Amino acid sequence: TGYDGSRSCPAVDESIVVSVGPFGHLICVNKATGKLNWGKNIQSDFGAVRPTWAFSQSPLFYKDMIIINIHGESGLIALKKSDGSEIWKTEVLSGTPSYTSPVIVTIDGTEMLLATSTKKNDADGEIAAFSPADGEKLWSYTEFQCGTAMIPHPLYIGSGKLLITGGYGSGTALFQVKKSGRSWETTTIFHNREIGSQIHQPMFADGYLYLISNENSRRNGLACLSVTGELQWKSQGLPGMTDLGQGGSLLYVEGIFILNDGNNGNLMLVKPDSTSYKEIASLKGLLRGPQVWAPMALSSGRLLIRDQKTMKCLDIK
Repeated sequence: TGYDGSRSCPAVDESIVVSVGPFGHLICVNKATGKLNWGKNIQSDFGAVRPTWAFSQSPLFYKDMIIINIHGESGLIALKKSDGSEIWKTEVLSGTPSYTSPVIVTIDGTEMLLATSTKKNDADGEIAAFSPADGEKLWSYTEFQCGTAMIPHPLYIGSGKLLITGGYGSGTALFQVKKSGRSWETTTIFHNREIGSQIHQPMFADGYLYLISNENSRRNGLACLSVTGELQWKSQGLPGMTDLGQGGSLLYVEGIFILNDGNNGNLMLVKPDSTSYKEIASLKGLLRGPQVWAPMALSSGRLLIRDQKTMKCLDIK
């Protein structure tokens, strides 16, 4: 799988916890007792295809269903929370498996599940939307192509606009989705090929887009884009700043970004500002790195950060 350890987050509700392991083990446990309710393997039971760097998605809860990105004999599959049995499955996405988790958005009053796939050779990937009621395909967007590994999932910024970003030279695109009679239309708003996040999610704050624009071939650090695709600034090269590494992660909490350096785990509090990078505080020496790639998690004022060997919990109330 290339790297040790987990690479997905469990889904949790009031009674159960559901997790997908790197080799396809899907388990549902009782939240209170930790006892196993049921278990499946998405490869052997549902025909999933394991990507090069293993399954890295997180399950999605929707009503009484668990939604999983299979990308094998089907695209998405919906399972019953109660016993893991199949409810519906979608058609297969083009291209090869991605590492993204399914997400749900509402556009023009219609709920839709979003899934992605990766371009490989002559097989284009796609961003596709499906009905959560029955898995029917609603639309497909193919003007953005990410080869090798599609990792971040689409970000909905409102008014029918979806942001997609990736590494391997794919850049960042914003596109419009709108209802047209009984069908749907997608239109590209911009495609900036110079700024793209290989691993972590972009953020939308105060009308601007923020992302850690780092990948194998380039390091821009934290970057700010307008909603028409113009680069406003990038942190790479600023005094005292590292390039933030290939990983790192970003959270937006109560009007402030929490920025994690992918090289060493250093934390920075950054004020969203379209004119320049504005750091208001920092905390250094938390982790050794060098691969601080896991996303941060915040709950009840406690922040979890980790590298490949160490996890720390910080009280940031």
